[in-house]
Amino acid sequence: MEFGSNTSDSETQSVDYTSDGNDPGTSSSEENEMIITCRFAPYQGEPLAEELQNNDVDEDESDMDGLTPKTLAARQDGTIPVDAWCRCEHYRKDELEGALEHRCCKEVVQASGKMVFDGSIEHIKCITEHTDYIALSNKAILLNVAPLLKNKDGRSYRRRGGVSENE
Repeated sequence: MEFGSNTSDSETQSVDYTSDGNDPGTSSSEENEMIITCRFAPYQGEPLAEELQNNDVDEDESDMDGLTPKTLAARQDGTIPVDAWCRCEHYRKDELEGALEHRCCKEVVQASGKMVFDGSIEHIKCITEHTDYIALSNKAILLNVAPLLKNKDGRSYRRRGGVSENE
């Protein structure tokens, strides 16, 4: 018995089977030949990976709360009126630092989840009225917890020069 394998550049493989006459029931003059042709196409039908032009955050990419950087900047500038986005009616511009903080607590998934989980959503309008909010926003606690927080890249947050603390 012989097995021959022929491959070409077009990814076609042929396997030849021939009998050498040593098998019982076959004569030496009789030759059986079987050719199997297969075409291999690895990863055929797989979706192509998206190519990223740069590693920066896309301007149209929304955060986990569904807000884009453009929307948050427009809120900070006052282009979008407060009545159009703050549903809890506890907006205080003097307590917000930067465009990322210009969002209503009803838009923050984790804040809404906390109020739903403990049932406080029934009797308070804003997360700032929650009993845990005062304890969690205590300056001494924030100073101890802040060094433990990491961004999505795994690096610790650092305070930028010239930026005041939220109090």
